[in-house]
Amino acid sequence: MAQFFSLGDMQQPLTYIWKSRRLSVITIGIGLAPNLFVLLTGLQFFFVSPGSAIRPMGWVALICILPFLAGFIAIPFALVAIFVERSALPLIGAALSLIPRMFGLWLMHFAADNIGFTLAP
Repeated sequence: MAQFFSLGDMQQPLTYIWKSRRLSVITIGIGLAPNLFVLLTGLQFFFVSPGSAIRPMGWVALICILPFLAGFIAIPFALVAIFVERSALPLIGAALSLIPRMFGLWLMHFAADNIGFTLAP
């Protein structure tokens, strides 16, 4: 019986990318980590009861500080990866590290619009 697809075929390109662009992959991972954190902590807004008023000051402060912390880590990694690997791929990781604030605010307002709670001033 012929085998049309095997995982062995997929492992070779993935290991090639990991070995040849290791710093780029690490930079993208550093850029994705704060966005994943914002997503996981922002899911709390989907469990707020409709009609209630909330004021998430601590969470908003956290997502405003997070891009600075992630940027201080991801941007140097991206610069080193650009010069060492001669690739523009680390720019994706650097850009991803700077958008957790925008993503978090969008997520909070999206939940407020769909669930029906209000954000207190």
